[in-house]
Amino acid sequence: NLKTSKEVSVGQQPYYERSQVSSICWVTHRNEVTDTVCYGNALGCLVFLQYHANEDRFETIFSSRLARGAEITCIAADTSMRSTRIAIGTQDKCIQVWTFESSSRKLEPVYSKMDQSDREIVPKALAFDTNSEQDLYVFGLYDGGL
Repeated sequence: NLKTSKEVSVGQQPYYERSQVSSICWVTHRNEVTDTVCYGNALGCLVFLQYHANEDRFETIFSSRLARGAEITCIAADTSMRSTRIAIGTQDKCIQVWTFESSSRKLEPVYSKMDQSDREIVPKALAFDTNSEQDLYVFGLYDGGL
């Protein structure tokens, strides 16, 4: 907590949620009153935590192992729509887009694609465009590919 300079607690988590965090992103939707953060880890687990100010702690509201369980290398969020869009990229060249509703605690698939092993684009950064097609830009780790 930056105001009090104290560590904010997180409830008890299973081992697969506590793995090394490899990417993190705030996903608080403009209509929500509580802050929500999601992170991906080395075991391919995507975890959503919601902050409870009255208890000064985070609670896990959703977690799941995604794709084939490879490390989640990047996360992007778009909160400009009615529901929050989340995109993830993994070490095994998989890109997935989801919608997330924190009130219902559901992650719904929108898009998923895995590049062949001969392509060298391992996603390192993702960005949603604000155009009408709702494009997603993927930036490669080793070659800077787009």
